[in-house]
Amino acid sequence: VDQAGVYRAIVTIAGQTFTSEPATLTVAPNRSRLINFSARSHVQPGGPPQIAGVVCAGAPPRTILLRAVGRGLPAAVGSATLPAPVLTLYDGSNAIGEDRGGALNLGATALARSVGAFPLNTSPAVPGATYGSALMPVLGEGAFTAMTSSGDSGAGVSLFEFYDTGGEFAPPLVRNFSIRGQTAPGAAVLTAGFVVAGNGPLRLLVRGLGPALGAFGVGATIADPRLTVYAGGWSSPLASNEGGAGDAAIAAVARLAGCPRCARSAAGHPGA
Repeated sequence: VDQAGVYRAIVTIAGQTFTSEPATLTVAPNRSRLINFSARSHVQPGGPPQIAGVVCAGAPPRTILLRAVGRGLPAAVGSATLPAPVLTLYDGSNAIGEDRGGALNLGATALARSVGAFPLNTSPAVPGATYGSALMPVLGEGAFTAMTSSGDSGAGVSLFEFYDTGGEFAPPLVRNFSIRGQTAPGAAVLTAGFVVAGNGPLRLLVRGLGPALGAFGVGATIADPRLTVYAGGWSSPLASNEGGAGDAAIAAVARLAGCPRCARSAAGHPGA
């Protein structure tokens, strides 16, 4: 912003000076923001649901697309998918929305297309099957929780998705995403993804917590979480960490971000 202003080029050749017409430099504010978050983990009946949290602040309320996709995942996922994901949205302890198998409804399909969400895989078609659930709430300032559970006796992989439908110049709405789900070595690892959009970099704090969750009443946590961040399409990690959430620099950033006081793995890095 300090470099904005009117500039001229002045060139001196053989004692003669030439001055260009004025050029105005305008520096646009950084409008980068999180517009999408997703997480893939295993869900089973009677077990803990997949729990996603989002904190919204700083922008007027707007429509959000939430999806829990099981059978509708691309065939390339290569794992048994959750046959009947049920998606429930909470504001505090109050359930404010629930869907069972409505991700292929016209409204959800149209909204998914508008935000660039992948089309659900319906091949091979299974009579009476559900391919995913969807909600389209209008969210404003507050903390919200979305839970994915099994709607029948089936178990499998489910993908939770959050899409911000704000336009290119919409003010940032999302301040924090989190996911709690089952993880295991190999193909069963908990995988989360996020998309940053805008005209500049965005610095993020990314943490992976295990035993520290015991302070919040969470049991059966992973003993030694390792966190690795990849840029889309890259095979080499952008950042990786094991056991560093208690590092002084990370802890200071966590305090600034308002994160709960925990200490395990974390990676802080500038966004793409």
